[in-house]
Amino acid sequence: LSPRCYVATGMDAPAGLALRYDAFPGIKLMCVDRGVYFVSPSADADERIELHEGDAIALVAPKNYILATSASAAPRAARDVNFKLSDGLALYGDSSRASVRVFAGKMVPDNAVAQFFFSALPPVLVIRRNEGGDSIRRMMRIIHFERLGREPGSEYAASRLIYLVMLDVIRFALRLPDAGRAGLFLAMKDRRLVPVLWRIHND
Repeated sequence: LSPRCYVATGMDAPAGLALRYDAFPGIKLMCVDRGVYFVSPSADADERIELHEGDAIALVAPKNYILATSASAAPRAARDVNFKLSDGLALYGDSSRASVRVFAGKMVPDNAVAQFFFSALPPVLVIRRNEGGDSIRRMMRIIHFERLGREPGSEYAASRLIYLVMLDVIRFALRLPDAGRAGLFLAMKDRRLVPVLWRIHND
């Protein structure tokens, strides 16, 4: 599963901010590095998912979504809210009052597998800190700094970590009760087929 593109971003934001984003034809992955963060998988959703330090969330091909530092703040279109970039992070408002830091990434799988990938995954994956979210946070933190750096091999290191992040998301999805709804994911939950798949791809 090779990502066609991966954009590493992040934000520092004060309390009371809510941003509404348009549809994205890929996977939006976020992890909370500091503070409390709220996500609505749809701009029409009544409730926001509360995330704490070390938690991660993946939105699969969202039609629209809201990212917020408050459970109740009214959302504004993200394109209408000013920010400044600093060390690869979008800074909103007074940076000295930032209460939340989030590392985020946008990923578009290769065209050959995109449709399969999206149909096999649930639309929202909430990965709590003790369920693997903290591992994703550590990797995304490293990706962020590798993307900023000019050290030899930075691009190579970041690209390999992206694969590990994708693998962690897939492994978490496979542990869910309703996992394996289609194709290869279904086969990967069948103990009789797993050895056959392994031989096919390793012989």
